[in-house]
Amino acid sequence: MIEFTGAQRKEVCIAIQSAFDRSALEQVVSFELNIDLETIVSGCNDSQITFRLVRWSEEQGCVVELLQAVCTERPANARLQAIAQQFLQSAQPRNRTDTPEHARQQFLFPEPCDFDLIDLMDSAVTHLDSKSGLVGLVIPCLEDTFQSYFCERLKKSIGRQNIDIRRPLSINPFIPISEIVAKIRKYENLLSVGSRDIVCPVPVAIFDEESEILLQFWKALSCELEDITLGNRLIVVLFCQKDIRIPPECCLLSVPVFKESDVRRWVVRIARLMQWEEEFWKDWKQYILDDCRYGDGPLDLRLIYEHLELSSKLLNCSLPVEEFMQELKSGF
Repeated sequence: MIEFTGAQRKEVCIAIQSAFDRSALEQVVSFELNIDLETIVSGCNDSQITFRLVRWSEEQGCVVELLQAVCTERPANARLQAIAQQFLQSAQPRNRTDTPEHARQQFLFPEPCDFDLIDLMDSAVTHLDSKSGLVGLVIPCLEDTFQSYFCERLKKSIGRQNIDIRRPLSINPFIPISEIVAKIRKYENLLSVGSRDIVCPVPVAIFDEESEILLQFWKALSCELEDITLGNRLIVVLFCQKDIRIPPECCLLSVPVFKESDVRRWVVRIARLMQWEEEFWKDWKQYILDDCRYGDGPLDLRLIYEHLELSSKLLNCSLPVEEFMQELKSGF
């Protein structure tokens, strides 16, 4: 983890401030770090914004992510690149077996959970910001891969290190609601420690639109916790089918949909890091679109995440772009 001296922090702040105005910095922090800049620098004037952002990145242990983000957005800014790279290089351990051609800067690539979901995250975090204690989110999606990545992305978006994602607790016709509620009750001690939030994913394997099981579950959970003072947030995320009856206390989020523009944003972001030519990222983008949807339908969530998982593994192998594409296509 990078921690600056006072002189280094000043140098980094000046470099970022010279490359971005407030609006541009707000965009790069939102697009690349998935954080609302205003939540970090609220009340700061223009001269304080960069300093507060840099200090926040040190506190959160995400200096590398911030430096990668600003470098990706301003590849032609020599001063910013030079200052950032000296810290990025020091943050990466050198493998003794590296050959000169493979000893280039290793990038911190975006993870599969970073793919799109911007609108979903904005809605979720906006709802959570004003809440304490028991909080419910509902997402009409039963794809299990999406569920795990959503929770990881939510953890990043909240912007706190002390967030614990628990194992999924499924609601289905074979498990009594009381058993699920009792398991959640056991999180009481975790919720009273420091400033820890808990994210509890709850897949709902109920397909009767008229079922009141979610209403019953939420009422039972609320009653079970009403005698407990929750110093932190217990965020229960219900993943269910569309149109099922949901508790009015919960925030209903939109159905997750991946679009062509999301794929383009992803491949361009990585192509900039890797300094790949346009022809290669266009080929990669088209391959994703062809491989991850059926006919003229929408992009398939499961196929997208499978592609992202394989891509992430190959990117960390530092392959030449031609070999990367070859391995990617053979992997599918």
